[in-house]
Amino acid sequence: MTDTYKGVVHKVINRSGRWSVLMNNEEWYGFGRKEPKRSDGSTVEAGDTVQFEFEDNHKDGRTYHNAEASSLKSKKGDGPPAGANNRSGGGRSGGGSRDAFWEKKEERDIATQKIISFAGAYNTAINTLGEKLRLELIKMTGSSKAAKLEAYDAMLDDEACRIFATINSIGDRYDEVMSGDKAKKEVLEDDLDVPDTDTTDDLDDGGNDDGDWD
Repeated sequence: MTDTYKGVVHKVINRSGRWSVLMNNEEWYGFGRKEPKRSDGSTVEAGDTVQFEFEDNHKDGRTYHNAEASSLKSKKGDGPPAGANNRSGGGRSGGGSRDAFWEKKEERDIATQKIISFAGAYNTAINTLGEKLRLELIKMTGSSKAAKLEAYDAMLDDEACRIFATINSIGDRYDEVMSGDKAKKEVLEDDLDVPDTDTTDDLDDGGNDDGDWD
């Protein structure tokens, strides 16, 4: 279900080509490979007031907020708000340590996810390599058992790396396909079954929304 969030940006990060923003509700919203931009083409910065649609994705006991870059509206701010660099959202004490904790946690989560993903690629590689050998699509090298085992281990490593790279390139391939001809793009978008919900007018902005988004 699509929802809408409006608030002040506390931090913008780009890790390995994937963009995320930390909002004043102390939650991260991921924009994927779409850079969050103002209407003038510049990147959204800490202190900006933004509004965007997002969907929650629940995976492995965690909730990820996936923002829709095309729905982003922004008002340029005067710089990072008080507490923006300490994840406090209101200048509470101890923010610096919390900021360090959450940044390191995010780094650990990314590293852990890579390990899990590579382990899955290895398991898949064992099956695919076995099938290729069974069908004689590839042949073992070496005359002794020790040499054949060494060759098998090397082939398994190569197969796992190939599968891992394929999995991690899916996002790039999707973006490439979606940037292609309109007919193909429309077919893919239909398959996504994304709710066509506009909740912009339902925001409770205290009656002070002057509507002059950048």
